[in-house]
Formats: sequence, structure tokens, C-alpha cells
Amino acid sequence: MEEVTEKTKFESVARTIETEMTVNAELIELIAAGDYLLQLVDPGIRSQFEDILRDASGVEDVKKVIGLIKMQIGQQAAKKLFGL
Repeated sequence: MEEVTEKTKFESVARTIETEMTVNAELIELIAAGDYLLQLVDPGIRSQFEDILRDASGVEDVKKVIGLIKMQIGQQAAKKLFGL
């Protein structure tokens, strides 16, 4: 009975670690994508986006920041296209 409990505890800990690694891997990939997109943002405001990307506390926050970066890039492109 004790062996089963230890095995169950091991499996539980292993699942927890695997889940945490998966979340961390996704977060790392998103931050890398955000850093790449930042290179397309106007240098005059890039630091603001860098700050909020660094302050993001989780996957959902980073996704929101990436969305903001994409909108900024789109706005820059529209201004350039229409000569604004």
C-alpha cells in the first residue's frame, strides 16, 4: 500500500513539474515573439512596449502586450501608407 502511495505522489509531482514547464515554455516563446515584434516598433516609443512586456506577469499578459505591439505596427504602417 505504501508503494502505491509513493508512486501516486511521484506521478502527481511529475505532472505538476511537466505542467509548469509547459507554461514556462509557452511564456518564453511568447516573450521571444514579442521581442522580435518590438524591432518593428518605432524606436521613439519602443521602450514603453519593452517595459510593459517585461512587466507582464503571465501568458495572458504577454498575449495582450503582443496584441498591442501588433496594433502599433499596423498603425505605423497605415500612417506611412497614407502619408499621415
